[in-house]
Amino acid sequence: MTSKLMAGSDGVSEERAQVEVRPLSGYTVPVAVPDRYRRFKAEEHRLACTEAPTMTVHLERGYCASASAVKGSKPGTIYLDGAGSGPPLIDAERDIINLDHHDECVRPFTLSTCEQAFVLVAKGFDFDTRDWRIYANEPDLDTLLALWVLLNHRRLKAASERLLDHLVPLLRVEGAIDVHGLDGRKLTGYPADQEERLYGELEEIGSIERELKSTGEWATVDFVEYTIDRLRALDRLLYDPGDFDGRAGLEEIARAELPGGDLVIACRSSASIYQVEKEMSSVYGDRLALLVLEKLPGTYTLRQVAAFSKHNLGRIYDWLNLLDRNAGNSKSGERWGGSEEIGGSPRSAGSALKVRRIAAAASEALSKPPPAERLRGWARALLAALAVCALGGLLVERVPGSAVPTAAMAVAATLFWALLIDRPGLSGTRLPVFSMSQLASLLLVVVGAACGGVWVPSPNPSVGTNVWATAVLFALGGELLMRGLMFGRIAEAERGVRSAWRGLPVVAAAVGWALWLTVWVLIEGAEPTLLSRYADGLDQLLAPVGAFLVGVGLGHLRVSSESLIPPVVVHVGVVCALLLFS
Repeated sequence: MTSKLMAGSDGVSEERAQVEVRPLSGYTVPVAVPDRYRRFKAEEHRLACTEAPTMTVHLERGYCASASAVKGSKPGTIYLDGAGSGPPLIDAERDIINLDHHDECVRPFTLSTCEQAFVLVAKGFDFDTRDWRIYANEPDLDTLLALWVLLNHRRLKAASERLLDHLVPLLRVEGAIDVHGLDGRKLTGYPADQEERLYGELEEIGSIERELKSTGEWATVDFVEYTIDRLRALDRLLYDPGDFDGRAGLEEIARAELPGGDLVIACRSSASIYQVEKEMSSVYGDRLALLVLEKLPGTYTLRQVAAFSKHNLGRIYDWLNLLDRNAGNSKSGERWGGSEEIGGSPRSAGSALKVRRIAAAASEALSKPPPAERLRGWARALLAALAVCALGGLLVERVPGSAVPTAAMAVAATLFWALLIDRPGLSGTRLPVFSMSQLASLLLVVVGAACGGVWVPSPNPSVGTNVWATAVLFALGGELLMRGLMFGRIAEAERGVRSAWRGLPVVAAAVGWALWLTVWVLIEGAEPTLLSRYADGLDQLLAPVGAFLVGVGLGHLRVSSESLIPPVVVHVGVVCALLLFS
């Protein structure tokens, strides 16, 4: 057959139009290979390869960064074949690479983009230590081959002689044509029959491009879809069926870094965790500390790779159980758990978390939260509490009676607390567990309530029959705000409720409750405390102390029961008892 015009970005392809090319099947039998290339749904110009998780490709028609923009690029940027102006560049210190052969270079003496990419890989450039973004503006053959080399860099580092004996001459022929024109094939030095075979393969890969250009559709074709299709065609051309034995279906999805530089790698595969461990260890070596394997949606296995590792799977289980809405309380069988070496997600319900979130959670559980992140968590908790209090105070001034503003505060607290609803361990939306130690928390609440640590409104004409509703709504809103939102936000910032035993979320919520109650009593007034009946004049002193004791007791009840239900029931019950017997 006679090939059609294949006009590349370098204008060297018109000579190809008159060359007779035999069908590709006459040279290589295409093989079935896994579908490894994906388009990003959220960004129309991006694609990636499942076996190159550190790389994403930004392919946009006409894209070209200026020379100054190239030099000032973010670390981890690669430009291909005209996507970045200026000379070829490898800034190893800042990880900025420009694989070009157009500007500020002697073009006949400069390798094409695809050959430059291969030299980087063959010389051992490490693309796994950081994330990379590759920019390209047109998927001609030179760019396609460069993309294929970069996205297959892991395989090429351990490639068979058969693969390299096929790939390297293919790159050499394309590079010679791209730089010197069609006559440049003679510069490769390959025997005529080998050169003809390689040229035929290149023409077959570029056949769709030639057809689209001949019909004028190249100007509007979807470059990302076209590139994915041609990368798959290169896979079928270059790989043998055995090249994917043991690796078919293995998709690396996410990475997270642990203290000390170790890695958490999240994968998706139907293979066993031990097969995946072997494969990933060959890529990451001693840096691989933890594997997260998704076998089916919602079904995950955690594997600690290094024996006697300093990283503790138990801490990861605890943190995941706080975040996963499908996990139950500590008495439930539906929990993340296992040994210190291997474990997994809840057995029957599976996990509601996505694999990327699990990898990030593993890193969070084993890392000390940065001071800035902790401060942000505390600030969010404080601002949310202040917002609810401000709303209640505003309504007290504008609406007669206490029932309406108190109800508004309960609703506002519920809305803020709902921000944590998908993390039940932090929001407290689980069935409680009970223990004898909770009697001490209950006793502390009773003593604090006797000192005025809960709010019971004074009967007056503006309240009337709404006293009970007002008191109950105020108690409910207080628990949603303090033991729900504030406690959850601070526990989240501190990486879990374990820190509650050291007092941070408990004490913070108790102080918040004491301040809120004191301000509210000043605004609305309250029934005299039980103890003040026997020690007249101590109300103003006893109420804040009592509120703090109530807050500490309810906070420890929240921790020990793993639920918000007991603090709500106890608080409302104490309020009702005071109303009934006052």
